[in-house]
Amino acid sequence: MVMISLIPVALSIGLILFPSILAQVDIPSSTNLPNTDEGTGEGSGDTSAFIPPKESHYCPEDGVQNVTETDTVPCINILTVAEQGWEADTGKSVYTDDNGVLTCHVFRIVEKAVIIEVCCDGWMGGFCEEAICEPECLNGGKCIEPGTCSCPVEYEGARCQDKIEIIVDPLPTGSTNLGQRTLSTCVSWNGDHYRTFDGTHFTFNGQCTYTLAADKDGLWSILEKNVDCDNVNTCHKRIEILLNFDELIIERGLITFNSEPVTSFPFFISGISLSVIGDFTFMESSLGVTAKWDATNTIYVTLLQDLLNTAVGLCGTYDNDPSNDFTLKNGEVTTVLSQFGNSWEAAVIGEVCTGLGSDHPCVTHPERVSTAEELCAVITASEFKQCSGTVEYTPYLDACIYDVCAWGNTNDDMMEILCDVLQAYVRECTMENIILDWRSEQFCPKECPGLMEYKECGSRCKRNCATKNMDLGLHCSPECVSGCECPEGYVEEKGKCIEVEDCPCIYNKKEYVAGDVIQIKCNNCTCDSGEWTCTNDVCKATCSVFGDPHYVTFDQKYYTFQGDCDYVLAEDYIDGKFSVIVNNKECGNSYSLTCTRSAVITISNTVVTLNANLEVLVNGQLATMPYENADLAIVQPSSMFVVVHGYGLRVEWDGVFRLYVTVQPSFMNKLRGLCGTYDFNQNNDFMTPEGDVEASKIQFANKFKTNSNCPDLEESLNVYVPCNFNKLMRSFAEEKCAIVYQDIFKPCHGFVSVEMYYDACMYDVCGCETDKTNECLCGAVSAYARECANAGAPVFWREHELVIDHCAIQCEGNSIYSECSRGCGRTCHQLAFPCFKDDFCVAGCVCPDGQAISDNGECVPYSACYCTFEDQTYPPGAELERPCMTCVCTNGTFECDGEECADEVQCPNNLVYSQHASPCPKTCRNYDNYQPCSGSTRSGCECPENYVLAYDTCVLPENCPCLHGGIRYNSGETMQPDACNTCTCHGRMWDCTTEQCSGTCSVVGEGHFSTFDGRMYTFAGPCQYILAEEVNQAFSIDVTTVLCGSSGITCTRAIDIHIGNITVFMVRGSDITVNNVPITLPKYYGNLRIEQSGLFYIVTSDLGLRVKWDGGTRLYVTIEPQFNSKVKGLCGDFNGDQINDYSTRTGLVVQSPDNFANSWQVLNNCPDVSLLSLESPCEVHPQRKTWAMRHCSIILHTTFAECHALVEPNSYFERCTYDACG
Repeated sequence: MVMISLIPVALSIGLILFPSILAQVDIPSSTNLPNTDEGTGEGSGDTSAFIPPKESHYCPEDGVQNVTETDTVPCINILTVAEQGWEADTGKSVYTDDNGVLTCHVFRIVEKAVIIEVCCDGWMGGFCEEAICEPECLNGGKCIEPGTCSCPVEYEGARCQDKIEIIVDPLPTGSTNLGQRTLSTCVSWNGDHYRTFDGTHFTFNGQCTYTLAADKDGLWSILEKNVDCDNVNTCHKRIEILLNFDELIIERGLITFNSEPVTSFPFFISGISLSVIGDFTFMESSLGVTAKWDATNTIYVTLLQDLLNTAVGLCGTYDNDPSNDFTLKNGEVTTVLSQFGNSWEAAVIGEVCTGLGSDHPCVTHPERVSTAEELCAVITASEFKQCSGTVEYTPYLDACIYDVCAWGNTNDDMMEILCDVLQAYVRECTMENIILDWRSEQFCPKECPGLMEYKECGSRCKRNCATKNMDLGLHCSPECVSGCECPEGYVEEKGKCIEVEDCPCIYNKKEYVAGDVIQIKCNNCTCDSGEWTCTNDVCKATCSVFGDPHYVTFDQKYYTFQGDCDYVLAEDYIDGKFSVIVNNKECGNSYSLTCTRSAVITISNTVVTLNANLEVLVNGQLATMPYENADLAIVQPSSMFVVVHGYGLRVEWDGVFRLYVTVQPSFMNKLRGLCGTYDFNQNNDFMTPEGDVEASKIQFANKFKTNSNCPDLEESLNVYVPCNFNKLMRSFAEEKCAIVYQDIFKPCHGFVSVEMYYDACMYDVCGCETDKTNECLCGAVSAYARECANAGAPVFWREHELVIDHCAIQCEGNSIYSECSRGCGRTCHQLAFPCFKDDFCVAGCVCPDGQAISDNGECVPYSACYCTFEDQTYPPGAELERPCMTCVCTNGTFECDGEECADEVQCPNNLVYSQHASPCPKTCRNYDNYQPCSGSTRSGCECPENYVLAYDTCVLPENCPCLHGGIRYNSGETMQPDACNTCTCHGRMWDCTTEQCSGTCSVVGEGHFSTFDGRMYTFAGPCQYILAEEVNQAFSIDVTTVLCGSSGITCTRAIDIHIGNITVFMVRGSDITVNNVPITLPKYYGNLRIEQSGLFYIVTSDLGLRVKWDGGTRLYVTIEPQFNSKVKGLCGDFNGDQINDYSTRTGLVVQSPDNFANSWQVLNNCPDVSLLSLESPCEVHPQRKTWAMRHCSIILHTTFAECHALVEPNSYFERCTYDACG
């Protein structure tokens, strides 16, 4: 009795000291805990996954550490032990021990001597990784060791206190030094004449097949043979080019590739491209070997600098030393020309030849010598004087005499020889930028078809409809190309000269003539002079939710989020006109997958609940379709969807897991939620209720929970990819989801990008519950098919062989299946209500035109429909008497004569809307979207009136903390969301500056692009493209990509940067050149700096441009805010809107990255690349996939965990896997 009476007394005292015990007294007994244990002290935690920086500098030191001791005591003794420093542990439950004694947990903190690690002298920072310099470094210098400053290039001194006077380098203008060349060209012309890579001229009249040039290791070779050279009119070359295992044969303008004729240009395969420009066919390869040849007797072979010292053959050694050009096949150097030439005879099966001719043709034909000398002396005439001081004419004079002696049978033959020699000489002059005007109608004339004119120095870039407005001198190689060109004012299109205003326009690879009009969403575009001119109306926007679940925001940002709770999908937070809340629940074969299972739409005073199986509740009551009140209307346009209309809002629901929310332009800049902001800026779609923009989709979406009892989704699930954990389903998914790439969907590919929907299909099918595989597969494909139908390209896909067994639909009651029904999907009952037709296609079973669904589910003619009035049914033709009217049942509705008498109408004002008292506490997290929970009240701790819960503390709403990136910030604290803005926490809301930051575009790995506005895509085009260009051509950057893998993928090989009168050229494996002259770094040209820092070459202009390249697979272009909306090219337009980043050169926004990127070819002489024709490297090399995924998965692991909340990792993991497989 004494003990019983004392316990409440002790507890009452204890509760004064420890109030939180109150909530624990009635908790059931727990298991016995150990009597004592030692914690790890204040601030301790699990550091098993922590890896300190490699450059930490710790030193041991004696110290004292606080250690937490724990124990349990009878709650009656709690005051007694308090005298010994023990306190009640309110975080653990009170329990009854085996003896029936009410027992409390206690703890105390004691000091313990330990060896601790502190920062060594001269080091500081959380990991002792920051060196200390006293006094501090100045002018941007960095302290790299205690007392040691690393200075920027323009400063020096112990503290970087002294400015270095930078000497501005003069701009280079030209170079004749062999060692300064970044490439070299050899030429074989007029049959027997040669100039080597290092400039040696010689004549060799061999009759066999010879190695003109080849790689020492056999990687490539070029063979030539002079054919039918007894007569100048028949003499021509047969050329054989071997590149790895591919073979090109050229003879008299005919080309075969691996024995197959090449009939159309441009041509590209296996890293080899062919194009026809002017008099020449150009060949480029990924090996650094290029060539061009005319239709008869001339071939030029060009090697890049990185092939220095690798060449052999008649073209010499390319080592910048002409003295060893006559190197024999055995490596010896000779001075005997015949020995040199014959040593490079190629073994050809079945070929019989006589080798080198014995005598000079002028010895054989002495009677021709005087004529030859007199005729060939023309090369010394005044027309050629301008060049003779630069290009020595003697080798060409000798060659002319040689050829006239050999072939000068007639005057015509001799004139043809003279013209060929002069042409060869003039071509050498043009290579030195000396342009000669030497032809006339009487002397060596050239004829051109149609309006074309012959030019000795035409542009390598054709002036055509695609390049009509381009500064060809800015982008094109300065190399001259002789041939026929269109005159000024005309462009070349399909081999003919046309005026610019007659240029056609291209959209989705279809050609339109001037004046044609197409519609893109709500805007009309007119073809004008080869470019599209479009209206600029703001269109309504749709947010999509489908599958497990995948989201496409109003501004078209795609992401996947697996939260299990109720979330704000979209709400008008400015005017409060509507909100849409979705309920996501677990589904699939993993605990981590969820699906949208229902939605609640609030419009004014009406609450609509959309449940599974198309069940619709209005204000809690089951609704019959169609439904209409003052706020909204609800219809069921097909067997598969219901649609809610109201206040510029349209919500479409399939009763399974697909939901579409469409809003009118009046809601621009007024929305927030999982659907984003609807302001045409994807970069702020992850704006939270607090006003900050999260980088992590999980941190963003967690903040839109409406039920605070749901746990936040863990950041670790950001990296979950079902197919990586369900390999059995992966092969099935790969086979079936591939339908979106099949020909049946090909008409849609240009309108709706397919990659996102394929990835979503793979995700859903791999993650699906086994018994719902069909639902997941067909739902994912349906999501893409819906977008196709609404883009004007409906696809009837359900009976395709890949999915017919899974997705075929049998319609009942004489109804028919449609991918694009725009009707009302009426039942006979609905005929009495207005038809809510809209602009959207709705898939499902519908009745044929003129029919409706009867009460027994059959499609019947309107004339057979019954009518309904006040819950009574009337057959067709039945009469109904109404005050002052007679009504007849016709086509499912009553048609009445007369006017209804005015009766007093009683409005249904007796309807009220009540809500149960909510047991859910109002918190900082749910304050803006607080909705009371249903159910009875319960006892528990709650905040005082006007206070809200902030984690474990009650605060006034204005004192709520903020969250960003999973980190808590108290009111008044700041964080930096990007490089140039700061956000300050004010009462749970972020107040952020809105400065325009610089933008960075990147090209990484094997063709992975990220635009200035952050849109990511992969493009494997092997050509030269405009990467970024200022609209007024203040600067331009071209990038050349080449084949770099075994599966058709490409990498950056060269970059051209044009700024004013300066051209910087960087090519892999060679020196950087400025205006075609090699330079050593660093270099400073007025407002331009070219430097090397670590792995990167950096070009910086005071215009506000910075280019970084690692010489391989990483290229970054950064521009300052003044270029907002003033750039174009593969990097987009830098206007904050990713949607229009795919703007083509003709000004039209397209959906597929290949259509977009193909339009930005510089020369427009490469074949277009179709991404659908390229297999993923992991599909080409499946044996590499497991290795690639295993090694790339480090991006998803805890090593980068701190970064996951700031930078979404999955896209980088996918890029890594793609590249590693290739």
